[in-house]
Amino acid sequence: MRTSTLTSFLEHLRGEETSSDHQLLERFNSGDESAFVILVRRHGPMVLGVCERVLGHRDDAEDAYQATFLALSRQDA
Repeated sequence: MRTSTLTSFLEHLRGEETSSDHQLLERFNSGDESAFVILVRRHGPMVLGVCERVLGHRDDAEDAYQATFLALSRQDA
């Protein structure tokens, strides 16, 4: 347990997160909002890029991007 805590602390200091997306979703569903922030950082640029390519307009893409993560935040895993 102590090694796990130390590993988590070191990952935090380096700005890294090695948890899988599934683990992060489980943590978020258990009330850990920082896990959701990590998911947005990890996948946000890709989601926004797809939204921009599909919609062709930055404002619409940003709305779709926000809607995507809002829907994810409201899902029960």
